[in-house]
Amino acid sequence: QTMSTDKLLIKSYAKINLGLKVLDLLPDNYHSICTIMQEIDLYDTICIQKTDTKLLEITCQGPVHVPKGGDNLCIKAAELIFQNYKIDCGININLTKNIPVGSGLGGGSSNAAAVLCGLNTMFKLNINNQKLHALAFQLGCDVPFFINGKIQLSEGRGEKLTPLDLNISKYFLLLV
Repeated sequence: QTMSTDKLLIKSYAKINLGLKVLDLLPDNYHSICTIMQEIDLYDTICIQKTDTKLLEITCQGPVHVPKGGDNLCIKAAELIFQNYKIDCGININLTKNIPVGSGLGGGSSNAAAVLCGLNTMFKLNINNQKLHALAFQLGCDVPFFINGKIQLSEGRGEKLTPLDLNISKYFLLLV
């Protein structure tokens, strides 16, 4: 992250699943899972800038189509922060997409987590990790993973996360 007082630039990384075990069907029609998620070096870029308006706006650039306005996870993440914390300005989010949409790489989830963490930093909200995870889970099952990223065991619907001390740097990944 790089930040001036009114502007923040964030890299929002993709992830892969190193194996996925689909378990029981839950009462909410989600499945319980067990997977290892690994952050990779493919990323989107997000620039958040304070504005004098009270609006939450987003512009998107890149080779892939993403939802605009209230359907975008970046805006949904910003709305969560603005609804739960007293912030008296607006923001413009400029999202440059590199992670393909709908590819299972978690691009939208990563973007949402990056906005949550970025606004926490930008507005000095001091939201702890546990609360950030709770906010992230309101946005989607993969979003909490991206609060800390790296490599984690993910269980339940994705909300039970355990950091792993695995060094897989001797392996190479070809993403096609």
